Amino acid sequence: MKLSLVFPAAAFCIAAAPAAAFDLETVTTLLEQAEHDEMSPLGMFMAADWVVKGVMLSLLFASALVWVIFVARVMILRWERGVLRRRYRDLDKRVRVSPNAKASWGRWCAQPSVSAQPRARVPG
Repeated sequence: MKLSLVFPAAAFCIAAAPAAAFDLETVTTLLEQAEHDEMSPLGMFMAADWVVKGVMLSLLFASALVWVIFVARVMILRWERGVLRRRYRDLDKRVRVSPNAKASWGRWCAQPSVSAQPRARVPG
């Protein structure tokens, strides 16, 4: 058996086998069984041509990379959302409106002005 076939096969066996059965004999037995059973995913991989194996491994790598990027982006977005919430809280604590200012706002808002009129929507 070539060494290039052992690494993907071993990775598949580690992912598929229970945690208690990680010894060299079990891995070797699973590899030998996969060579004879061509309908299992590992057997199909072992029976494939080197070009197909290369494509499968590159797709596996690309899939893992996409998931890593996705999880990283989600973590970054959650972090930024938390930062934004903290900044809004800090801004709210710093800017407090006095009751006199609130009363004067009522006078200003009581008379509609040109800027208070709703704007027409632009179709887009």
